[in-house]
Amino acid sequence: MVLVCAVFVPSRVRALAPSGQQGADISAYEGKIVKAILLPSVPQADREHMLGLIPQKAGVPLDRNQVRDSMRVLYATGRFADIQAEAAPSGEEVWLTFSTSENFFIGAVDVEGAPARPNGNQIVNAAKFQLGELYSQEKLNRALENIRQLMQENGYYQARVTAERTSGRRAEAGPGAGSPRRFTVTWSSATTFCKVDWT
Repeated sequence: MVLVCAVFVPSRVRALAPSGQQGADISAYEGKIVKAILLPSVPQADREHMLGLIPQKAGVPLDRNQVRDSMRVLYATGRFADIQAEAAPSGEEVWLTFSTSENFFIGAVDVEGAPARPNGNQIVNAAKFQLGELYSQEKLNRALENIRQLMQENGYYQARVTAERTSGRRAEAGPGAGSPRRFTVTWSSATTFCKVDWT
């Protein structure tokens, strides 16, 4: 089962002191010209679009309210679970960085190597994932329990249903993958998958 995990953490605004240590407030740099705005976690193809959406611009003075509004605009896109704004000095100017963590959504749900009962469609239905819904650990736990219960209802009382993190590529269940005693449930574009072993 491949899923993606992101947990919402309230956005924060902070400034970096010249030594690189965290400062108390971004207001220490308010009024200084923004040399550049960085979005290091955003793919290059999307950066210009995102920079065009935000009110704080490079080449103009840093304004705390515009930074806050920029964070709101970025969050309103639905793409980010966490956004942090950091300002760091660069001579008489400042670098403004928006560090982000992406939200993840449920993609296609597939089952490989399922037994005759329950079949792949029954397993997908038991997971109760809705395509396009926001992924959460709670939804993963619910899916694992639902699949475990389905396996028990079909006579597999010792079934082990587990989730494992991967690098985001298609997951293999490991030794015995594809055997009649193991199947995998895969959610596309994710970093977690589920495997079920039964006896």
